[in-house]
Amino acid sequence: MSKAIELNQDNEVLRWHLSYLLSEQDWLSIINLISQSPPLLTAGNEYQYWLARAYEQTGNDSLAQQLYSQLAEHRHYYGFLASARLGRAINLENQPIVVSADTIANLLRRPEIMRAYELFQLERYYEARREWRHLQGKLRESEQLAMVELATAWGWHDRSIFALSDMGMLNDVDKRFPLAYVELLSSEAHKYNVEPEWALAIARRESSFMPDAVSPANARGLMQVLPSTARYLEKRRMSSRQLLNPKLNAKLGNKYLRYLLDKLDNNVVLATASYNAGWRRVKQWVPQSGTVPADIWVETIPYKETRNYVKAVMAYKQIYQTKLADKSASSNPSVFAEFSQLQIGEQT
Repeated sequence: MSKAIELNQDNEVLRWHLSYLLSEQDWLSIINLISQSPPLLTAGNEYQYWLARAYEQTGNDSLAQQLYSQLAEHRHYYGFLASARLGRAINLENQPIVVSADTIANLLRRPEIMRAYELFQLERYYEARREWRHLQGKLRESEQLAMVELATAWGWHDRSIFALSDMGMLNDVDKRFPLAYVELLSSEAHKYNVEPEWALAIARRESSFMPDAVSPANARGLMQVLPSTARYLEKRRMSSRQLLNPKLNAKLGNKYLRYLLDKLDNNVVLATASYNAGWRRVKQWVPQSGTVPADIWVETIPYKETRNYVKAVMAYKQIYQTKLADKSASSNPSVFAEFSQLQIGEQT
């Protein structure tokens, strides 16, 4: 074990080692690994959560509760997992940005901002973003925040999302996770018996609600639908341009989510991974005998991109479930309360 610890001076090696021990559910070795590895590598949320899980599994409830409580104070995947294990409501840490009316009024006098607005209204998104970025680079932080306020008011949500991320201002939850296209996405989700909060989370992760988004793989629109996927679902050829239509894209994205659920026994975690990596590949990652807890399964996904994708979508889904519940005064079991009880394996 000491030789293995010596190797864990590199974050990727340490993460691989943790993944292996999780696959074995060797909780004592997980405690030793995290406790004896460099604190600079293990101070992050991922390792603190798994240290708490290991303490819980080995009967040290006091230390587990302490670590869970620290994680549960924050808005992230592991914080939501910790909240579920404590039976607590999640903490969104929502802190809206504050911008003066004078700053917004002065910004509206800039010809560049009005050109960007007019181009946006004409759905000439590429040119609108070019005007926007050109002006943004010349402004002070307070003026950039005023641009965020304007973009949100105009329904130009991708500009708000990217700007706040670039500025490191991550706690204005309403602007970073807007209910963009909510009527459209919810309507299409209901048609295919898909949870609206999941459809919103997928669209937020895939395109940040940019209707003209195009990936290097030619996935298109709000939910990043591939032309080949659209052709398969609709049994007819569709042009790449058609997929940039938000209504059609929302329909096809939700129809594809339904298709994946049908392939995977309605398991949202597996279907989420499949939206990124393909359901045939994901089926290969499911244990052929026995089951494992869903949090362990996610942590041991062999593709880093898919692993991070599932964590992001599940966290976004929780945020959107909370926002939709606040809007409708409904109360469903939290996403992570269900997730923390889910088993992945031969029964899925």
